[in-house]
Amino acid sequence: MIAKGGLSIWKIQKETGRKVCYNCYDRYKADGRPNNVFLSAKTEKALSDKIVELKMKLKSGEMTKQSDMLLRDYAKSWLNTYKASAGINTKAMYDNAVNKHIIPELGHLPLDKIVRSDIQKLINDNQEHPRTCEIIKMTLVQLLNSAVDDKLIHENVAKKATVPKRHKAEKRALTELEKKALKEADFTIQEKVFVMLLFYFGLRRGECLALTKANIDLKKKILTVNKTVVFDKNTPTIKDGVKSDAGNRILPIPERVEPFLREFLRSVDSLPF
Repeated sequence: MIAKGGLSIWKIQKETGRKVCYNCYDRYKADGRPNNVFLSAKTEKALSDKIVELKMKLKSGEMTKQSDMLLRDYAKSWLNTYKASAGINTKAMYDNAVNKHIIPELGHLPLDKIVRSDIQKLINDNQEHPRTCEIIKMTLVQLLNSAVDDKLIHENVAKKATVPKRHKAEKRALTELEKKALKEADFTIQEKVFVMLLFYFGLRRGECLALTKANIDLKKKILTVNKTVVFDKNTPTIKDGVKSDAGNRILPIPERVEPFLREFLRSVDSLPF
């Protein structure tokens, strides 16, 4: 007798007297052999009820693969698979969280043996650094979500871990005195251009460093922002596109800046940043 349900294929292998034995060919072990679930009952009706119950558990995720995979092995695979195409800084953030915090403390544990208290202790040990705690939790939530999808664990125990509150540094506008000091400061010509681009256009440092003469159109009086410089271990790399789609923008050149930019661009072959 053969019955199919969802992704599972079921086959009754033998029947001896009134005891019916049932093997579930559901998933496969690392060596390719079927990862069987053995069911038995005295009647086919009782066996059928057990099959239905097992199918429901499989569908809901209660049944997971039998695996002794350690967190450190899965975390390394997860990094290489899902974060390989991330930006330099984003990839470095996840790499730091995994290799400097998660693996040293939890890497020796099998995935299915990790409990919420393990994760909470790791976060508590870093509570003096709230942003680090946020990154550790965010990384573990994503990593264990992937393990749930791979049917290696039933639930994500990182989701309910708590992190310390982080008080973000207050941002404020420059005072009139500070603005005056910037305009009157004894900058070199290169420093003055850099400060003007930051001050009048609100550019990020990386956006300013990536500018070329082609980005400045004095005829149309616009400045185009479409690249940024990112640093990989202090090595600068120009990346097409900025932090977000909204970051690609065209900005008007203020009248008070235009004469200075015009004079400056005549004197250089390229922007000297």
